[in-house]
Amino acid sequence: MNRVKSLPILFLFTILINLISSQSSSGDDVMPMLLSFFSNDPSRDTLFKFNRVDLEDGSLNITLYTRSTAYGKMLGVTGYDGVNWFDYQFKYETDPDEFQDGGISDLGQGDTSASWMNADFYDTHPALVDYNPHPIGQDDARKEYLSVGWSKKTQALLTLGFNYGDYNMFFYYNVTQYQVSETYENSLTQCYDYTQGLMYINYINPTTTQRQILVYQPFNHSDGLSIDEYSFEPGTDLTKSIESNVYLFYSTVGNQNESPLYMVEVANVTGTNSTINLLSVGLSTTGYTASSSIILSLDNSYGSNIDGIPLCYLDQLHQYLILLSKPTSTMSYTITTVDLINNYKTTSITTDVVDFYNYGLYYQDK
Repeated sequence: MNRVKSLPILFLFTILINLISSQSSSGDDVMPMLLSFFSNDPSRDTLFKFNRVDLEDGSLNITLYTRSTAYGKMLGVTGYDGVNWFDYQFKYETDPDEFQDGGISDLGQGDTSASWMNADFYDTHPALVDYNPHPIGQDDARKEYLSVGWSKKTQALLTLGFNYGDYNMFFYYNVTQYQVSETYENSLTQCYDYTQGLMYINYINPTTTQRQILVYQPFNHSDGLSIDEYSFEPGTDLTKSIESNVYLFYSTVGNQNESPLYMVEVANVTGTNSTINLLSVGLSTTGYTASSSIILSLDNSYGSNIDGIPLCYLDQLHQYLILLSKPTSTMSYTITTVDLINNYKTTSITTDVVDFYNYGLYYQDK
C-alpha cells in the first residue's frame, strides 16, 4: 500500500459515524412505493425514456419520452421537486462534448416537457472526459455534484465536479496521478459521504491488478489533492472478479455491525452463476487495508451488460436500498427492497416493465 497523503479528519471516522447513526437510525423511514427508470442508449441519437413502476405489484405507473432526441451519456438523476419535475445531467456527444442539465415532468399521461439548459461548461475542455455511468454524488450545502472519470487522451483518473449555485453552473475537474486501465474502466465508480465531505473511489491498480478504495476530500485542499489508498490484500476482496462492474454507496443508518461503505457487484454477467452481490467494505487505517464481506446475493442469470445501474439509494440517511436483478428472463426485473437497519430484510416484486440502459433511478412514496 502506498499512502499518498493522510486525510486529517479520518481519525474522527468512528466517532462521527456512531454519533450520526445513533441520531438517525430510527427505522421510521417509509418504504419506497414507486421506482422511476431513466433510460437512454449512449451509443446513438435517441429519446430519453421515463418509466415508473408501482412497487406494490410491479405494474407500470407511467411511461414518458422527452420531446427531442439526444446523443449522449446520462450522468444521473440529480433531484425531484416532490411534485412533478425530475432533473438529470448528461454528457452531450457533440464536438466538443458538452455536459448539460435536462429535466422531465411527469405531469399528464403520455405527455412530457423537457428543458435543455446550457450549463456553461464550454471553456473547460470537457471532450477530455469520459466516465462509467454510476450514481452521482451530491452535496446540497455546497451546491455541488461530484463524480469520477478519466481523460480520453492520457487515461489519467479525474475527479469531476459540477457547481450549480444560483443557476451559474460550471464543470471542473482535478487530474490525479492514477492511471485508469481500459480493461477496468467499467468499475471506476465513486460515492460521497456529505457528512464528512469524503469521496470513496473503487479503483483497480493496472500494475498490480489489485482493487483499492481511494479516499479523499474534494474540497479544502489548497496544498494539493490529498488521497489515501486502502488496498485489498489476497483473500480480503470477496467480489467474484476485479473485472466485474461494481458500484459504491455510503449509509450512515445501516446495520451497526457493518461498515457504512457498501459495494454492489454485477458478477459474471455473461456467464453462468450470474449474481448481484451486496457487500460491506471495511477500511482500516492500520496498514491502510480494505476488506469486504458478502451480505446477500441475488440471482441475475438473465442479466446483461446493457441493463444499466443495478441499485438505487438516494441519501445516506435513508433506510432502504433497491436492487435490480433478472433471475428468470431478460425481459423481467425482480426489484428487491433491502432494509439496511433491520438485518437486511428483503422484499421483492417482479415487473415486466424493462428497458435497457437504465442509467438513472429514483424512488419515492406515492
